[in-house]
Amino acid sequence: MNANVPSEGIVGVRRETGIDRSGGSSSSHRAKREERAAFIGNEEEPRLVPRVANHPFMIGLKPDFVKLLSQGAREKSYERDDMLFLAGEPADKFFLVIYGSVSLEFDIPEDRHSSVQTVEAGEVVGWSWMTPPYRWTSDARALRPTRVVMLQASVIRQVCNARPMDGYRFMLRLIPIVGNRLENARSQLLEKRGHRSHR
Repeated sequence: MNANVPSEGIVGVRRETGIDRSGGSSSSHRAKREERAAFIGNEEEPRLVPRVANHPFMIGLKPDFVKLLSQGAREKSYERDDMLFLAGEPADKFFLVIYGSVSLEFDIPEDRHSSVQTVEAGEVVGWSWMTPPYRWTSDARALRPTRVVMLQASVIRQVCNARPMDGYRFMLRLIPIVGNRLENARSQLLEKRGHRSHR
């Protein structure tokens, strides 16, 4: 196993073949130590693994890979208008929507909270954990009673790093969603700007 990318923090992770020659500064070493902080198992995990595996986003990924991603997972319910997260807060979760609806919103002058995307059951919420500075770039609000499974972002990053082929397949599913939502946000914001200019 590559000594530069330990994986003892996640039970059962073994790094696939490959050598990391990146070196890195003390700050990057510190970040790696934080990244591999151990996640203590919780009583929900055995029950949540099948739920995670059966979510449309996860179907087709290797069962052992999904099980690793599920370490530290939590299930949570939200009532209407509850906030899943706020822009600027640490992005440390990946949300699988089990049922309900979630509105992704930006704080726009003269428009207060402007909804640019609605995420439904079977879809996912949150990608700001993929790259530094790991901060949410929008708000997320439940439009009606909503239930989600929250995966730990640091677990996802570590497991994908340790299993690069499976991590690549995971990211191939996520990146088109990110692109689609960014384009949708751009279109809606331009449309709202056009409506304001004609008032």
